Amino acid sequence: MIVPHRLNHRRRVVYAALRKALDRDQRIPKLFIFWDRNFATLDHFVISPYIEQAATRGWLNDQEKRELTRALMHYMSHDYFDLPQYPEEFINLKPKSSSPVQSPVTPVPSLAERQSTPPLRQTPLASLKMTLTPEMNPHYLIFREVMAVELRLLKEHRRNSQDTEVLLIKLARDLDMGYLEPLLQLWSQAGLGLETLPVVSEQKTMQDLIQLFYRAACEALATPVRTTLSGRRSETPEIVR
Repeated sequence: MIVPHRLNHRRRVVYAALRKALDRDQRIPKLFIFWDRNFATLDHFVISPYIEQAATRGWLNDQEKRELTRALMHYMSHDYFDLPQYPEEFINLKPKSSSPVQSPVTPVPSLAERQSTPPLRQTPLASLKMTLTPEMNPHYLIFREVMAVELRLLKEHRRNSQDTEVLLIKLARDLDMGYLEPLLQLWSQAGLGLETLPVVSEQKTMQDLIQLFYRAACEALATPVRTTLSGRRSETPEIVR
C-alpha cells in the first residue's frame, strides 16, 4: 500500500500536468478523478496506461496525449512543495452512475492524512528511508548524475533522437532488458533529456538504465563521423577486424 505522502505527491504531479497540458479545460476534474480511482495506488507511477485509457474514452486527442505525457514526466521530478495543491473536492466527489470508469475505487486516505504535508523537513534521520520521495533518494541522485554524463555523450555523437531511441530499444532487447522499452518510448516522446529523466525508485532499474546508456554511448563513440562531399555529416560503422 502506498504511503499517504507519496500518494499526495503523485496527486499534485497529475494535477500540475493536467493544468499545463489542458489549461483550464472542464475535463481536468474528470481526468484527475479517473486517474485517482484507477492508478493512484499502484506500485509504480504509470503514465502510458492512464493516457491510453483516457484517450480511448474520447477525453484526449493525439496532441493532448503528447502534451500530457510530457507534462507528467516533467513534474515527476518536482519537489512536493513546488507543486500546486489539487482541489480537495476532487477527492471527495462521488462517481456518477453513468461514469465510464468501472474499476474498483481505490482506498483513499483520511481527511487528516490528505491535509497533512509530508514530514520531509521535520523527520528524524532514522526514518528518512520511509519518507523520501524517489527523486530525493540518494541512489536516485547518484543515478541522475551518471545519466547526465551518458546523455551528454549520446547527444554529442548521435544527433538524431529517433536513431537514439531505436539504438536504445535494440540494446535493451539484446541485454535482456525488454521491460525498459515502454519507459524508453515515453521518455523519447518527452525529449530524452535530463530534464525529463523518469523518476524511478528501484535500484535494479537505475542500474539497468546506466548499463544500457553506457553501452549506447560506447557504440556512439565507436561510430566515427565523416563529412560527405556535400558537407553533410554521416556515420560510418566501425569495421571490427
